[in-house]
Amino acid sequence: MPFNVSDAVFLVSRGTDPRRIMEKLEESGMDWESLSEFMLSVASYCMSPGYGRRLDAAERVLRVMLEYSREKGDRKTESDCLKEMGRLFLERGRMSDAIEFYSEAARIGEELRDARGQSLVHSEIGEILWLMGDLEGALRHTRRSYEILLDVEREAVLEDLVRMGTILFELRRYEEAYRRYQEALRIAEKLEDFEIQCVCLWESGSALKRMGRLEEALESLLRAAAVKRGVSDTLGEALCRVEAGNVLLLLGRTEEALEQFNTALRLSEKGGEQFGIAVALFHIGVSNIILGNDKGVVEAFERSMRTSENGLATTGWRLLLTPTCTTSFPWVRGRGLRRYPKRLRA
Repeated sequence: MPFNVSDAVFLVSRGTDPRRIMEKLEESGMDWESLSEFMLSVASYCMSPGYGRRLDAAERVLRVMLEYSREKGDRKTESDCLKEMGRLFLERGRMSDAIEFYSEAARIGEELRDARGQSLVHSEIGEILWLMGDLEGALRHTRRSYEILLDVEREAVLEDLVRMGTILFELRRYEEAYRRYQEALRIAEKLEDFEIQCVCLWESGSALKRMGRLEEALESLLRAAAVKRGVSDTLGEALCRVEAGNVLLLLGRTEEALEQFNTALRLSEKGGEQFGIAVALFHIGVSNIILGNDKGVVEAFERSMRTSENGLATTGWRLLLTPTCTTSFPWVRGRGLRRYPKRLRA
């Protein structure tokens, strides 16, 4: 072979016509199947950060490959080129163009009965539409990806299920979102995918909280904390416990909530997690407001101010000083104005 993929990337990036590279490879005896794989690799490498994201060079290669694949009637390679073109235009931020290429690839995938290829394309389109804020469109394509994969390999639908849950949550369809997260959770448990298990438990807790099913939300979030503890993710466990504490506040169980926040603080201190420390201290301050523990409030917020993640402490002071504040802590709204005006304004 006259050169390898890295050599070809260099040549294309310097302006060499991809056709000349392909001619040299054909002369060396490379067949079309190997040649198409080689040139698609060249395009992919051109787009990678390690090779400087040479998007113009990648586009030249892909357009030549599209032309050749259509001349040869190679629909699979044509579909692969269209997917790469979709990825390229996504890299450029040209979402509508990316969707157009992916949609054309999906039509070819349907023609070839390529279930995995179709699913991948619909999943990509769903993610793009989600980023563009078209939640209904994103849901439609993500569901289509899920339905196609169901007939091939049930475990492969995990990512689509989680995304559907997230989109449904954003659409405020909390019951449907919860069902999707639970379906994903069952698959993740079967696969022993602890990261996805935690995501599903956390998001299930959020959905249950929005539905007013607070006891179930608390159980889900504590299960998420246990999963994080099992994989030694200190910060993850701490944040799960903070969210569980928030649910306990909604249930009126402030002292139990404070226990969760203090546990989150100890975990964050043990792991040296400044963000976790700041979050825990902020919520400890909030709990002490409710309990009427003036000293605990001031100590928590002042200590939080000394962490590198001190934005939450500033929010804490504002929470106490603003009687009309619109935070997610309505139960402490404006209480500080009466109790701490001079101390906190200083």
